Amino acid sequence: MLDRTSYTLSDLLLFSARVYERMFELHNLALWPIHLLALAIGACLLVVALKPSPPAARCVYVLLAIVWLFVAWAFFFERYATINWAAVYVVPFFVLEAMLLGFLAVRAKSPLIANGFGLSRMVALAVLLFSFVGYPFVSRVIGRSWQAAEVFAIAPDPTVTATLALLAMGRGGFIWLAAIVPLLWVIVTSLTLWTLGSPEFAIAPLAALACGAAYLARR
Repeated sequence: MLDRTSYTLSDLLLFSARVYERMFELHNLALWPIHLLALAIGACLLVVALKPSPPAARCVYVLLAIVWLFVAWAFFFERYATINWAAVYVVPFFVLEAMLLGFLAVRAKSPLIANGFGLSRMVALAVLLFSFVGYPFVSRVIGRSWQAAEVFAIAPDPTVTATLALLAMGRGGFIWLAAIVPLLWVIVTSLTLWTLGSPEFAIAPLAALACGAAYLARR
């Protein structure tokens, strides 16, 4: 019998780094020009984060819930599952997160996005801006093609970091609950990218740590 201790994370992956990159290329090609709509949604989120009001913040959370549902279907069910059968089991978690965000939009009494420009808020805004603008450039920095760029509302990683940034600017007892699924995905994606040998494996964990520190500092 083979020694189970001889197995590594790479033995559990069903795809190579090139296959993973190609998946994003095909995903972006299939969804274009939805990227323009994703960019518009990201701009709305950023504007509301800079000048929040209760009604606008609730609308932003509704938009974010729709984005999570779209990523669950378009990315995990329709795309990622073609190279990784386990991707379908991620779908319920992303749907659950969409439900939690929708619940916060409807029922939360505390400000979903607080005012002010302290250091902790600036950190969260920086992560939010990076999720919209910086993430697509990561592909070029690490040697991938532009076609394989990860875009907010299209790919999970920038969607998750943007969500954590918005949650870090919020208040209320249920905010931490809505952060559980994004944090779980941060662990999954960082382990996957680390196993593939991709230098971007540290981006999502660092963004999550920054958002967590910003949220705790505000409290």
